[in-house]
Amino acid sequence: MAIVRMRDVAAHAGVSISTVSKILSGSAAAHQIPTHTIERVRRSASQLGYIPNAVARNLRTQRTREIGIVLGQETYPAAAALTLDGAFLIGLMEAVATYDLPGMVVYPRERSSSIADVARYLDGRIEGLLVRSSTPHHEELLLSLLARSPLPVVAVWTQEVPDTVGFVDVDHRAGAYQAVRHLLDLGHRRIAYVEPSPVFEHPHFLARFQGYEQALREAQAMFRPEWHVIGIEQEKIERLLQLPDAVTAIFTPNDMTAGAVASILHALHWRIPDDISLVGFDDIAHADLIAGGLTTVHQPILEISMQAVRNLTALIGGAPAVECRTVLSTSLIIRNSSAPPATR
Repeated sequence: MAIVRMRDVAAHAGVSISTVSKILSGSAAAHQIPTHTIERVRRSASQLGYIPNAVARNLRTQRTREIGIVLGQETYPAAAALTLDGAFLIGLMEAVATYDLPGMVVYPRERSSSIADVARYLDGRIEGLLVRSSTPHHEELLLSLLARSPLPVVAVWTQEVPDTVGFVDVDHRAGAYQAVRHLLDLGHRRIAYVEPSPVFEHPHFLARFQGYEQALREAQAMFRPEWHVIGIEQEKIERLLQLPDAVTAIFTPNDMTAGAVASILHALHWRIPDDISLVGFDDIAHADLIAGGLTTVHQPILEISMQAVRNLTALIGGAPAVECRTVLSTSLIIRNSSAPPATR
């Protein structure tokens, strides 16, 4: 197959090579060219099968237009990491296509962060970097090091960033508040909080616990420290259910924990929602299969991906970091795991 060059497109369209270059490279000068000429050049390029030489273009413009993504050190169980990161990456692929970016470099996770680690992001392959935050201490160090570099950076799922870094996150506190408010509206007043690890180890879980507390406080609902369970071992859940003032509902800060709790409740012969209601957070894939359909807080993963790329391209274009920071709203998905409390 013969290689079609820019001069071939120019000859076919009856225009200069310079005109073809401006049109097919997306140059700002192309807006001065008549629309019918632009359409004719693009039609000729398509008919001839012209494929732009990305290497030559990058050398000429000193730009790659590619972005990078660091997925981070996940603290959730492996299955949760796959569901969250999998949906996030699918969204990123759609975002890259939507914004007509040539590609995305996925960087392997690092166990540590140092100046040497940051150097690999500055080799010219990418024009901006997304950092998917998951392990707070690791990402805080990485972001602080990146903030000293000229590389535009947007963090995802965190709002704790240096002044020059953008971010995209969801309102974790408001989402948890909405979930617990739903249980309160159903008539529950004894609502437990079950989490896989201490709440203060992760900002997201802390914000979700604060939303839980806020909803209870505003409703003047009872709260007891023993209703805050850390760890999802069966004996802990059994002990929770045997307390004198037995809880009628359980809220968990993620769906994987809700799934584990549901399995334990099933083993203990507690019916959801007939005996106890269960609500999660994330709306991961197959949440509709947990406990016969898990009521949960939905994170708009596709919108997060789109907004992350949008913020990064704006930052690359020179926008200040303060204009590249977005907190998205969550929504409550009501399924079959929540109902009014049973009369005992």
